[in-house]
Amino acid sequence: MLLYFVRHGEAEPARGKTDEERELTAAGLAQVQRAAGVIQRMAVQVEVVYCSPRARAQQTAAQLAQALGKQVEVSRALDFDFGPSAVTDFVHAHSTADLMFVGHEPTMSNTLETITGARVIMRPGSIACVELTSRATLRGELVWFGSPGLMDALAGS
Repeated sequence: MLLYFVRHGEAEPARGKTDEERELTAAGLAQVQRAAGVIQRMAVQVEVVYCSPRARAQQTAAQLAQALGKQVEVSRALDFDFGPSAVTDFVHAHSTADLMFVGHEPTMSNTLETITGARVIMRPGSIACVELTSRATLRGELVWFGSPGLMDALAGS
């Protein structure tokens, strides 16, 4: 089972909006579209793209899901309190299907570290792929990590 952890793309500053309403910047949307093209060319297959209810995460998830031909499921479990227990719940709800999670920092990095032991910083637009080696203890190996710069380079921009 593969799990993909994605931090939303670059978001606009609050400036009169609530944090829930903050959207991707034009650069952030372009960044996510390039990453979506890369994962599509990599033939990533997931059963579900789960995302936080915040606008920037939903916009990011929509681009990725479109590239993968999947639907987005919004879940409060991917908000700022996302963690290993939420991953466990999602994993147990699916037999062996690969899943994608779109959320925020620092919970994405912290969750990755707990599952894999790998210390990564999920900058906006980062994607990490984890192979789950134990569903029972929620342990896995970091298979690959795509920083925004790497995803841009792979996209040819």
